[in-house]
Amino acid sequence: MIGRILAERYSIEAVIGEGGMSKVWRAIDQNTGKTVAVKVLKEEYKDDEVFVRRFEREALAASRMSHPNIANLLDVGTEEDGTRYLVIEYVSGKTLKEYIRENGALRAEMASQIIIRVLAAVQHAHQNGVIHRDIKPQNILIDKGGAIKVSDFGIARVANTQTASHDGDEVMGSVYYFSPEQAKGAEVDEKSDIYSVGVMFYEMLTGNVPFTGDTPVAIAMKHLREPPTPPSEINGAVSTAMDFVVLHAIAKRPRSRYQSAQDMLRDVRIALEHPDTILAVRAAMLRRERNERLVEKRNKRIQQRVKWMRAILMGAFSLMLVLIVVLAASTVINRTLRVRRQNRIEMPNLIGLSKEDAITRLTGCDLNPALAYGQYPLVTENVVADQSVPPGTMVAAGETVTITISQSEFDLRLASHVGVAVDKALAALSETGLVAEVNYVPSEARPDTVVSQHPVAGTLMHRGDSVILSVSTGSVSMPILIGMSRYEVELAVQAYDIVLGEIVQEIVDDPTQVGRVIRQIPEPFARVRPKTTVQVTVGVPSTSLFSTDVTLDLTKLRDGGNVSVTMDDNNGNEVLQYAEVFAEGGLAAWPITLYSQTARQTWYRVYFDDQLQLDAPITFTP
Repeated sequence: MIGRILAERYSIEAVIGEGGMSKVWRAIDQNTGKTVAVKVLKEEYKDDEVFVRRFEREALAASRMSHPNIANLLDVGTEEDGTRYLVIEYVSGKTLKEYIRENGALRAEMASQIIIRVLAAVQHAHQNGVIHRDIKPQNILIDKGGAIKVSDFGIARVANTQTASHDGDEVMGSVYYFSPEQAKGAEVDEKSDIYSVGVMFYEMLTGNVPFTGDTPVAIAMKHLREPPTPPSEINGAVSTAMDFVVLHAIAKRPRSRYQSAQDMLRDVRIALEHPDTILAVRAAMLRRERNERLVEKRNKRIQQRVKWMRAILMGAFSLMLVLIVVLAASTVINRTLRVRRQNRIEMPNLIGLSKEDAITRLTGCDLNPALAYGQYPLVTENVVADQSVPPGTMVAAGETVTITISQSEFDLRLASHVGVAVDKALAALSETGLVAEVNYVPSEARPDTVVSQHPVAGTLMHRGDSVILSVSTGSVSMPILIGMSRYEVELAVQAYDIVLGEIVQEIVDDPTQVGRVIRQIPEPFARVRPKTTVQVTVGVPSTSLFSTDVTLDLTKLRDGGNVSVTMDDNNGNEVLQYAEVFAEGGLAAWPITLYSQTARQTWYRVYFDDQLQLDAPITFTP
């Protein structure tokens, strides 16, 4: 390549880097005389559809952005021999990873200034619909003048174009920096990038990443389950305010993190200005939470008032409706018969009738009924609230009349279609009155199988709402089953077209491993054939563990849903102890057993669909 001129413009001088699918060369733009970086897809991949698509995706993502803290795209092209290249802004300097290796932990002021510029770039990318998915110090460039540039959008996802997390058998993102949802192979969003930025901030403040291990799987499991050591315990120069920002950014659950890069950037600045107190940051969060609670409380009061008003008005409305129907019945019938003899029909008043009665009335008048649904707080559910043709209007026989049926706030609870063939999922959604949108994505699941859905199963829906189904185009990579319950394993093997084989039991001393997979054969990310049998090892409690039986009251879970139970460990961290999905609710007593390594008193919490239902003490005795 050295000496070659691409597009009769870019003269290649020297190689400056190499990745899995491409090489980066330093070149001179002969039109401007400026030095540029040229990223060229490797020769062996130029005819590979997967790598070509990934290369094009990087170009698409980069083309959407222009920011002083992003290594911006300058040109894209393909030569006659098939050579594909991207021309990118050249940054003369070193990576943030190299800088940390040379200098160790950075001063809080310097680390904050770097992370502020990274967050500004990430916020710009998110605003333009681009999720980086591989934020790490190796992809942060520092030029000789100290400017910060975010680079390498090679595995970025443009919103609404792809939801898969894997290309072939390559695990996307770097294991030291990727989020818990990436470790599980779940769909990522903007909060996944925020987690990676938080890990990188942690490394700048301490000189080390929060989680290490002997294998990628071991590191991934720590991202999923192990709480990080606060940076201030490693580097005493880190303030409590910086501790708070970092730990908030790398919370395990996406909903517990910063909701945008802009939010995190704001708190970094606050922590930098007030390093000796966390009150400013906490106060800002508490104000946001208080406002959310006030809005929720006000909405509940309004709903209660509407409920009472509905009851009073509906009583009067129903009485008036009965009188009107009785008095008008004979008149309507006579008019209908007279008009039908003339082949013209006077539209009856259907408002207030039940759906079934309204349909019967229309068909009896030689009219074709069509149904629509809407929310009418003062009209009883399943009663006609509106009609497309006003009462008394003369219409021709056979005309279609749309009647709008009053429905409750939600009509149904969305079922899970993950692991189901797309044609069956489409039929099931159609039967329940929902509209399906299908996106085909690369996936390890069987082709034409639904691998994810939005909204998720259990969401309350209206008829006519849209459900987005992500459908597999096929792939052969073994999922991570480690850490899953038996129910989750059964869902996973269905989705990935593999077979659950022998279930081996192994005694464990860790309460969080009881009832969960601690080992699997083949290992995660191994390339396998469809219908491959996977053997899992499940933890059973050691006799040295202390146990207490708890009975859950599931009567509030009328239509089924997710139930999870957590418990505080010896360090005060909330740890998941039990999780199950119930297809149906209403159970008054559901016994479970919780375990502890020591005899102690602590607290356990019960969540229904991630909503806290119970926070109570629990005692483990010998």
